[in-house]
Amino acid sequence: YQDIKLQAERIEYDFSNYTVHAEGVQDTAGVWIGQPVFEQAESKFDAFAMDYNFKTKKAYVKQVQTDVIDGTLTGSQVKTTDDNSVIWVRKGEYCPCEDPNAKTRFRIGKLKVIKDKQIVTGPGYLSLGKVPMPLAFPFGFFPNSEKKQAGLIMPSYGNGFDLGYFLTDLGFYMPVNDMVD
Repeated sequence: YQDIKLQAERIEYDFSNYTVHAEGVQDTAGVWIGQPVFEQAESKFDAFAMDYNFKTKKAYVKQVQTDVIDGTLTGSQVKTTDDNSVIWVRKGEYCPCEDPNAKTRFRIGKLKVIKDKQIVTGPGYLSLGKVPMPLAFPFGFFPNSEKKQAGLIMPSYGNGFDLGYFLTDLGFYMPVNDMVD
């Protein structure tokens, strides 16, 4: 429909309310197949189940997973605005690497993703596997843009024979122009 593409094993359309409900099904072995994949323009996400209203262009999604800058964002409940420019996520997890099955995650109660601008979060904490770490934060503001931006370069940590535990690569990045980086 227009620039929207929805794929799922089971899709039900309600003509009177202009809504669509999409979900996967379980096969005989109990494995979920055909779960919804929603695409609109450059936005794409996988979900467990979703409801979408074509009139208001709002969606309510359960168990969503999508790629954001340098990582994967998942959430148990997600609501979107009419043009997918703002997404609200409840019980979210951010995995800071390309592998969605990685064990390092930031668990966050509430998130607001503003497309091509920033991600605003409520309180959250770092967890390794299912073990919560003592690294917690009351809120967060993170860039969400592919464009070059000036800003703080976050350090990485390590453990070496000479230095012990250490932080490295802390810095500030300032792009000069499109030709010089």
